[in-house]
Amino acid sequence: MIDAKMSFARVEAVATPSRDSRLPRMAGLGLAALISAALWSALAATVAHFL
Repeated sequence: MIDAKMSFARVEAVATPSRDSRLPRMAGLGLAALISAALWSALAATVAHFL
């Protein structure tokens, strides 16, 4: 049997980031979602044109 000890001490280094530092990441995610939606709609329009 393996004995393991776990520490539940709070670690400050992995604390949740503030909202200001997450804004660029969320903006990039939103831009990626818009580009993805545009590409899917272009694909749907192309397929509809050929059918």
